[in-house]
Amino acid sequence: LIAIVSGMVVRFVYQCIECIRTIHKHKLLHIEIEDFLYWIGTAIYLFVQIYHTSYGVVRWNFVLGVVIGVVISTFLIRKVKKTMKKIKRWCTMLAQILFYGGKLCLQTTKRAISLRALP
Repeated sequence: LIAIVSGMVVRFVYQCIECIRTIHKHKLLHIEIEDFLYWIGTAIYLFVQIYHTSYGVVRWNFVLGVVIGVVISTFLIRKVKKTMKKIKRWCTMLAQILFYGGKLCLQTTKRAISLRALP
């Protein structure tokens, strides 16, 4: 369980770094330095976790647990991104209805209905 949580922590930290990169554009040198520091920090963090759980011996079940944790957190991150896109789309549609009186939505709906009617 500690290995899975460790893998999830490693993935979420990298996701935070990716979010910072999308907010503030970095030069290639800065990205390389960030990645280097991330991997050094990850190595130290995983070494400490391995040391506490299995007394410093790298065991396949810990490595497998870290990989499973990374996969689970990647799946969760993708689900959250898809959900946020849907929420953004619904909020945009609601704003169009409120601010444009539904005119733009009706035009889009009519266009979608006419495209479905085509064979």
